[in-house]
Formats: sequence, structure tokens, C-alpha cells
Amino acid sequence: MENTNKLDERELGGDFESLEIIKVIIYSLIGVVVFFVPIRLDSQTKTLIYHMSYKLQHYGGNFIKICTVVFVSLGGIKNIFISRGEKFNLKKMFIYIKLLSVLIIIDVFFGSNKVFLISDNTTLILKDIILNLTTLLPLAAIFMVFFDYGLLDIVESYFHTITKKAFKLSGKTIVNIMVYIFTDCFCGFYMTNRLYKSGKIRENEACMLVLNFSVLSIPMIKYIIDEFNIDTIDFLPILLVIFILSNMILSRVYPINKKKKSYYIKTSYKETVHRSDKLKKAIKKYINNRKKESIIKKIFINLEEAIYVIMNVSPNIIIVLFLGDIIINNIGIIENIKYVFYPIINLLKLPYSNKLGEFMVVNFYNAIIAIDLIKGNEDYFIRILIGLVASLKLSPLSSLMVYCKSLDFSISLKENVISYLLKTMTVILIYSMIYYFYKGYII
Repeated sequence: MENTNKLDERELGGDFESLEIIKVIIYSLIGVVVFFVPIRLDSQTKTLIYHMSYKLQHYGGNFIKICTVVFVSLGGIKNIFISRGEKFNLKKMFIYIKLLSVLIIIDVFFGSNKVFLISDNTTLILKDIILNLTTLLPLAAIFMVFFDYGLLDIVESYFHTITKKAFKLSGKTIVNIMVYIFTDCFCGFYMTNRLYKSGKIRENEACMLVLNFSVLSIPMIKYIIDEFNIDTIDFLPILLVIFILSNMILSRVYPINKKKKSYYIKTSYKETVHRSDKLKKAIKKYINNRKKESIIKKIFINLEEAIYVIMNVSPNIIIVLFLGDIIINNIGIIENIKYVFYPIINLLKLPYSNKLGEFMVVNFYNAIIAIDLIKGNEDYFIRILIGLVASLKLSPLSSLMVYCKSLDFSISLKENVISYLLKTMTVILIYSMIYYFYKGYII
């Protein structure tokens, strides 16, 4: 840890200092309001960035869909050109299969929706994910520029000691975690990669954010509470306790403990602990480390990167959902894989072992599809457990795995699978302990 260098008093004197402080306040407020403040419009209470995304989808209509088809097509073609001259293998075969994504998305947007996908639910999920990616991610990329004007330093000044001790994370990552919670995982991945590339967080912190802290989403929590008819007062406190406890554990075990603790690039920016005058020192730290770049230039750089991500990620999402749709509707495959979870289910004497096993397998693919498959007349205990597992894990196949190639740090399929299993087992174990303690000593 290093303290910030002393400022040049001539540079920070008088009007200049006042203008910088005003800029920090205004820009930080813009970022906070756009990403984190729920606003009620058109009978919906959403954050401002979601309202803007929905307006774009509504008024953009077919234009947004055509843009999406173009992005998917360019992404598939680009990968083929890059792979020219390489030996034909499974990886290259998958690249050629991605051309099928163009036909699938055209059928979903402009066709009958019946040619490629078996389940109507998969069609709706695919349409929702792709449209959100095409509209929400560019908007997030634009407005994330406002986080760079002091907000990260201010948040780090207040939370660094807590997050470092509890999760081995820099305090500034609180902003990134809030993006995951209030927006979506793709916007969160994008911000994590930005922080890593700019030398603000280490590789192990970046991996920790995408594997462990990208799991919580307010829209998903609302969906689960409604679908399973769970009392919010019962669900949220348990959810938050398990979220904190599980991440305290998972931040100290494989694969996180094997990741490098080094930065992507060396910069003068250092983590800082402020014991007093936190706000003042945070602003001074920002001023010391600021880069004199035009905000318009930074917006265009972010927007260009977001479009590049959409081109890379969209074909992957489409193909993964297409292949998953075939596998999920093949009951025999699910029947064989679900036994992986039986040891812990039986150890904890959980009811509905057959349904729980199926849910945990499909949940690895997509949480919403898994919820629809298992939803029934389970008792309240199991409904809360399913809701917790669906809320507190990432769907590696339909979100993180399709994004991995766009990250500047490496997370392998093996690490994804192990992380999913560890998270699922940890959530089940902690909740079971809470439940049996409550049942044995309170009821």
C-alpha cells in the first residue's frame, strides 16, 4: 500500500481545485443515477440505464434487430478469417458452426421461431439476452466513463479496508459489484475487464469478480420471488448472509488462490488506505492520477470496445443456447449427469433429490430454464433453496463462458465448472446448516 503523493500546491490552488471537485461531484452523480437509482417510468420501476435500453428497443424496432444480425454476421466471419491456415480441429469446427448463428437469429427476429429452437422459452430468453446485449452494453460503456472521474477513488477510500479483509478485493470494486447487481453480468464483465486493463485491479481480483461476485442480480431475485411465491422478508436476509459467507470462502480457495496477484500494466495508480479525511484524500488521489483525456474521446473508445464485444459474444450465446436447447430436451443426458449432485443431497438428507439433481444440472446452462423445469409443488424449504442456488451462482455456459474470449485474463472451462460446483455445494451446505439450526433450536 502506498499513500498518494503530495500535490503540487500551485496546481491545486484556488479556482482549479474547486473546478475539479465540482467535476468529480457532477460526473459521479451522473454515474450513480444512471446505474443505481431506480426510477418509475411507464409503470415500471427500473434503473435509468434499463429505461433507456427499453426505449431503444421499442423505438429502434427492426433497425436494432438488423444491427444485431449485422454484428452476429461480422463476428462469425471475423473468426473464420482469423482462423485461416490453422489445422482443422474441434475449435475450428465450432468457429464454422457459429455461422449457423446468423440463420438462427434471423429466424428468431424475422421468421417463425420454429426452425432451429425446440423450446419457446429458449427463443424468448435468446431474444431477450441478445437485444439487451446490443442495447444495454453500449449504453453502459458510454456512461461508465463517469466512474473514472473520482467515484472509484472515493468508494475505495471508504470501503478498501473492509473488502480487503473480507474478500481480498480492492475497495473500488464495490462499484463494479453494484453494476452486476443493478444492471447485468455482461455489463459487469465489461467493467471488470476495463478495470483490469487500466491497471486498477489485479488478475486474481478480476477473476474473483467474474466468478464469485457476478452472481447476484436484482431482476433475477424479483423473478425467483414471484415464480416460487417466496416471502421477500424470508428470502433476502438469507440470500445476503449466504452471499457474503460463500464469497469469503470462495475468495480463498481454488481457482482464485492460484491466480496471479499482478496488474495487467504497471501504472502510478496504487491502492490506498485513508485513515482520516477520506473524501478529501480520495479526491486528491484522483487528481494526482487523472489522465487528461477528452470525455468524448473516452466515450468513443468505450463504445468501440463494446461493439467489438457484441460481435464476439453474440454468436457464442446463440450457438450455446441452440445446442443447450437440444441437450435439455434430451432427458437421458440430464438423467445421467444429475447423479453428480446426489452425494451432497443425500448427505444433507434433502427431499426431492431427483428434482434437485435435475435443477442443478440445467442451472449450469441457464437459471430461468432450470426454474421452469423444476417449478411445482415443492415445500417452502426447497423453494427457498432452489431460489438461493439460482440467485447465487453464475450460468457459465450461457453467460461467462461465452464472454471468456473477450476478457484480457484467462478463465478456463475447468475453472468454470469447478467454480460452479463449489458455489452450488457451498450455498446448499450453508443454507442447510441455517435451516437445520432453525428447525432444531427455534421451532
